[in-house]
Amino acid sequence: MKRFILRNADVVATALNFIRAININPDELVEVVVKPYKRNRSLEQNDTYWMIITDIGNELGYTKNEMHAFFMREYLPPKHFEVNGKAIEEYSTTELKVGEMKDYLDRIIQWAAEHGIQHRHPEDYGRAA
Repeated sequence: MKRFILRNADVVATALNFIRAININPDELVEVVVKPYKRNRSLEQNDTYWMIITDIGNELGYTKNEMHAFFMREYLPPKHFEVNGKAIEEYSTTELKVGEMKDYLDRIIQWAAEHGIQHRHPEDYGRAA
């Protein structure tokens, strides 16, 4: 699989040349998708997330990984796939885009507030989300 993020004319030319070089075989079709680029969650967002769920876990007596599992199941849609005919349901934050991660963090912060749980804020941690 080849992926191009069209940042400038040189990258556009490279992508077009790559597409032109593909030998089209009706038995092995190729899909080309063009969509607006959205950046994955930032490192700062990820740091803030783990800081907050660690604080919540410490307050409630759970590990950060237990809180991670809880909040993903609480607020993220699962991905479904099969392995050897067995249905698998997976939750992950790794592919969330910046806006999606912000919404997810906002929901967790709201949950903590509703449950009277104190946690550090990004500015307390030294990095902004």
